[in-house]
Amino acid sequence: MVSKKAKSKRVSLHQKYKIEKKVKQHKKKERKLNGDAPKRLKKDPGIPNLFPYKEALMERAKQARERREELDAAQKTARAKAKAKKRLESMSDATAGGIAAFAKSAAAAGAEFELGAASMRVDDFGEREILDARAGMADSTRRSFYKDFRRVVKAADVLLEVLDARDPIGCRCLSVEDFVLKNYPDKKIILVLNKIDLVPREVVHAWRAYLRSSFPTIVFKASTQTQQTHLGQARVPVAQATDALLKSSEALGADALVSLLKNYSRSGDSKTSITVGVIGYPNVGKSSLINSLKRSKVCRSGASAGVTRTTQVITLDRNIKLIDCPGIVFSASTSADLILRNAINIQQLDDPFTPVDAILNKCPPEHLMMVYSIPAYTTTQGFLEEIAKVKGRMSRRGVPNLDAAARSVLNDWVQGRI
Repeated sequence: MVSKKAKSKRVSLHQKYKIEKKVKQHKKKERKLNGDAPKRLKKDPGIPNLFPYKEALMERAKQARERREELDAAQKTARAKAKAKKRLESMSDATAGGIAAFAKSAAAAGAEFELGAASMRVDDFGEREILDARAGMADSTRRSFYKDFRRVVKAADVLLEVLDARDPIGCRCLSVEDFVLKNYPDKKIILVLNKIDLVPREVVHAWRAYLRSSFPTIVFKASTQTQQTHLGQARVPVAQATDALLKSSEALGADALVSLLKNYSRSGDSKTSITVGVIGYPNVGKSSLINSLKRSKVCRSGASAGVTRTTQVITLDRNIKLIDCPGIVFSASTSADLILRNAINIQQLDDPFTPVDAILNKCPPEHLMMVYSIPAYTTTQGFLEEIAKVKGRMSRRGVPNLDAAARSVLNDWVQGRI
């Protein structure tokens, strides 16, 4: 027996709109019967034309409106005069009292990055300024970064100061260390010599021996694997690691660092929970170090400076919490030195030629000639012209683009090609 086909419920659009219209009219009728219909506000009819005193009332309303406008204008002028007077008084006070009076009034007005009432100020570190402004950051961003850094230092029980193995002294902030030892004697400082795969083995051993005279020092190589989880960790001690293992993508030194942190978490025979703050210059590998310890990419990391924008708390285990902190420059270094440490984004650099001069002073000409396959050169301009020819950084009519060539050399420096 053939089953009967179900009847379709599709209707024409004419029928559909007709039904919707009927439903709308029905609901409107029900609201009207129930007294739920919205009441229309009656429009003010104004003064009738036949009213005998209409002109007098209209003139009175006009005068009241004009008086109100004059009062508003007078109040606005008075506010502007008071503001100008206050500004002149502050300027006169600054002139009469000198720099001290001006600094006092600025602190009272909320300037000086709102650090007047804070327990930690830039002056406490003995530095003149925070040089993140060189990286093209706004004042609000720089203030936010410093506040995050201050919170991390105050909240942490142990501070991991991450150093780049290519320039440990340049990445080290002695003023922060002195401040912590002076004001927080109970806090521990550990120096982490990161990126040991970018320098020779004997250089790593020499720096470790030198830094251990100040604080406990751990040599470390962060993981460079691309997956999000299950990042590799080599169980071999760094001193016994082969060259192939140093060049691999697995992390080295994680076991020694975690073991040291667990020792700090022990109080006698009992274990206590500790908070570990990770601080250091931009792009020294703070987030990569946390990812390697956690064995998953819980923090954003990248080759450019300033990837970490806010603090982030990561639980390593039940006894250890890690705090990732934005990188801050606390030294009066030149832009060339900061570029060589990769503490500034190359795209935001105004003068790329001065850092290239510093690179040419550091590297022997034979090494650069071999890296770029270029002939001998005598000046920085000649070097950049040869780089422009090799890399195709040429403008119209075959003129070398020296700016693009200089930025290309800086990118190679940052990426470790030089």
